[in-house]
Amino acid sequence: MVDRVKDPGHRFTEGEADRAAWSQDGEGVLAVRHSGRDSLLAESVLRDHAEARWRLEVPPLSGRDARTGQMTGVLVGLLGVPFTLYGVVFGAGSLLRDRDDGTLEAERALPLPDWVHAATRLTASGILLALGLTLSVALIHTLMGVDAALSWCVAGAAAGVSGAAIGLGAMSGGGETLSGPLARGISLAMGLLGLGWAFPQVGAHLPIASLGALIRGDTPSVVVAAGTVLLAALACWRFARSCR
Repeated sequence: MVDRVKDPGHRFTEGEADRAAWSQDGEGVLAVRHSGRDSLLAESVLRDHAEARWRLEVPPLSGRDARTGQMTGVLVGLLGVPFTLYGVVFGAGSLLRDRDDGTLEAERALPLPDWVHAATRLTASGILLALGLTLSVALIHTLMGVDAALSWCVAGAAAGVSGAAIGLGAMSGGGETLSGPLARGISLAMGLLGLGWAFPQVGAHLPIASLGALIRGDTPSVVVAAGTVLLAALACWRFARSCR
């Protein structure tokens, strides 16, 4: 927006404007407080108006640099790793806590199949992890822009649910402290992430590994959803079997 004022130089000096132009001793004067595209555009317009011997052609704004998209992808991928490990901790820790304080025993007194107790824990963990990851991706997307943000949310949520299934399944053996099942679950989750990073063509079809593959640029396939459901079903089956 351009304002015509009586003394543009004074307004610029007083800090009331970032840019000002006026005529002094028969020559045009342009004063700018900050360099940048807007200052170049102002100079270009003034040179055209004064019919100067040489003009400025300000190039149009280009799209986002491809390297920026890669950097934000790696950032979101690294953010998904702790959410996957949180899933392992949630799956194993919630079962151990409820088993030790008697909550699980009280739940099993209800006329429900044993696998329902495991499924509800996985559902709660999955909703919590998916919501947290989605909000984090949305924040990064607002600040920096994230390519294929929906794919990151889906892959990260699937990895979180798969991690919870691994943790719950590892803890369902019974009679163990948290350290053993947690170590096995985290090792398996990190192994799958490494597999997806090293072999993205294979990892794109596997739960958790698809997150590592997405960091490398390979979009996860629909098979990942089926694999996540299968892992959750196996965790529920192992839990129900341990209750017999």
